[in-house]
Amino acid sequence: TDNYTINVWEYARPASSTSDRTIILVGTDAGNMGYLIWQAKAFVSKGLRVISFDYRGFGRSSDFTINKDFLFYMEFGLDLDSVIRATRDKYPKDKIGLYSVSMGTHVSLWGKEKVDFLIAEGFYHDPQKVVDRIKANKGKSILLPQGARPIAKLNQRTPTMIFCASNDKTTMTEDAKEFAKRNKVTIIEFNGDHLGGMNAFKKDEYGDEYTDKVIE
Repeated sequence: TDNYTINVWEYARPASSTSDRTIILVGTDAGNMGYLIWQAKAFVSKGLRVISFDYRGFGRSSDFTINKDFLFYMEFGLDLDSVIRATRDKYPKDKIGLYSVSMGTHVSLWGKEKVDFLIAEGFYHDPQKVVDRIKANKGKSILLPQGARPIAKLNQRTPTMIFCASNDKTTMTEDAKEFAKRNKVTIIEFNGDHLGGMNAFKKDEYGDEYTDKVIE
């Protein structure tokens, strides 16, 4: 809506798939969507169509000045809404959901576009808590943009699953549990580090048990 161009990759479902699910990958503040190729592969292997994208200022999306001291930019929410809208226009019969990680989990809470499900890891709904923890744990001062605020409740009753790592000192299990008090949330805890879920739930291939839990 503000004339930025967002670069998108689409991973097609296997020809044998009968699924009507499309999942959009909502990434972190570090690196572009190329960092999520293995996660995309894990979901495609379960028969899902996967859409990934770069926020403005990343990859081949439109240039946008990024100050790395900011936790996120509110404009990233416009980028995600645009991708959801374009995906729904292209695949109107699909159930469309989000797989969001770290910063992307907070961006996913702002959305005005309806989604059918939300999967999150490295989740937070109160950005000030993350800023405070980064300062306490790493001694680094992080900035929040104007308009940043806690999100206590989703706009729609979206079924949500949150993977929580035992060793994560920045996006903590307590955040997911607090959010679950006012939203329909399933919490899955695992022993591991920040964004280590697909390695923690691995049988034969990367993320195979993890994605099984998502499908279930």
